[in-house]
Amino acid sequence: MRIPDEFKLCGATWKVKFDHDMADDGQTSPENQVITINSSNCRETQLRAFVHELLHACAIMAAIEDDEELSEEKFIRRIEGILFSYLLEN
Repeated sequence: MRIPDEFKLCGATWKVKFDHDMADDGQTSPENQVITINSSNCRETQLRAFVHELLHACAIMAAIEDDEELSEEKFIRRIEGILFSYLLEN
């Protein structure tokens, strides 16, 4: 798997940036539609961080990022269309 420079998610274009001075493995900025990955990590950790941040982006697009009462099944049902959109658009 390759980490893209940008990707589409529900019609919106998100950018992926790399930064070697991050404290975390990755970060999602919904206001800018940017995912930042820590480039000082090994390739596998970068890929894992991208998937993690992509799921945050999906949750943001599904408006569920702060819903603590959401059951696992409801979460999956709400996010599956967003993730399917990513797979179709990229």
